[in-house]
Amino acid sequence: MAVMRGQREAAEMLHMAAMRGQREAAEMLHMAAMRGQREAAEMLLNRGAQLQAPGHEGSPPLHSTVVASKDRLSDYNREVAELFLSRGANVNAKDNNECSALHMAAYWGSANVAEVLINVDAESDVHAVDNRGRTALHCAASYT
Repeated sequence: MAVMRGQREAAEMLHMAAMRGQREAAEMLHMAAMRGQREAAEMLLNRGAQLQAPGHEGSPPLHSTVVASKDRLSDYNREVAELFLSRGANVNAKDNNECSALHMAAYWGSANVAEVLINVDAESDVHAVDNRGRTALHCAASYT
């Protein structure tokens, strides 16, 4: 809850307890990403949370920046995505459905995060396909 509300001190205390297990740290990092809590995400990374720790559907935390980025948190989620990429997150990492973060951004209509993902030193594979043969462009076309 502290991460969801951006309460850094409470999140720090919780993180110290959670570091007993990387799973809990990963869950907190995914939550910070979904909530656009850059400061909490940075603190978690500084304390050892892993950028590639799998969350829902095997997705890394970068995917989680997309989940809420289409609402009022959009600028904050963009900042978290930029943080993760600056720390070495794999822009082309895929989840269990072979979806990259760019697929997810296109599917959810998260243009602000998609822009960040596409502009990462030309490393983003815009032609990657998911397990259904769809590119991010296909996902964007199906977004309504």
